Amino acid sequence: MDGIPPSILARIAAEECVIYPTTTLPGLGCLPTPTALDRLFAIKGRAADMPVSLAVASIEQAEAIVEIPPLARKLITATPPASLSIVLRAVEEMDARVGGKEVAIRLVAHPVAKLLVEKTGPLTATSANPSGVACPDDCAAASELLDFPEDAVLPGVCAGGLPSTLVRLSTSAEIAQGLPSVTIMREGILPSSRVIEWSMN
Repeated sequence: MDGIPPSILARIAAEECVIYPTTTLPGLGCLPTPTALDRLFAIKGRAADMPVSLAVASIEQAEAIVEIPPLARKLITATPPASLSIVLRAVEEMDARVGGKEVAIRLVAHPVAKLLVEKTGPLTATSANPSGVACPDDCAAASELLDFPEDAVLPGVCAGGLPSTLVRLSTSAEIAQGLPSVTIMREGILPSSRVIEWSMN
């Protein structure tokens, strides 16, 4: 894709949701604003106490919203792109539906997703399906499932498979209290053993 259609960018700017391809499943993307998140959680029928992660195009973009300690930078650069989501302390407290004081970020690898997020800034990275319903691999099929208009969908067929592995990094104070530096919150495409190995090297 040479560029992102203006209709997509307009919807995002208007705090609406769009569907975009990722390396695993179609993503349901919106800005992490209260109005946009109201719409996203209503579309998915998702409980407000189940935060969604944010897609970022680069470490530099992530630094605008979360603190990135050396271990986080090391893990992001050592692991395959988009295989890891990391819960980090927010620079400023965000909406609770993206984690509040602790936000999960995922560095996107799909070229369309990366181009989109480069233009819009961080977007939600939850799958494009109602909660509890299987998400199709094709963005067009996901749009039918959610009854989205054509101009709200970036086309693409995703590879499917396991989601990213979700980890939380402890703060320096927590580590001083004897807590592990890395906690695996959800094992996905990246085995936990490899995450721990990389964190200790």
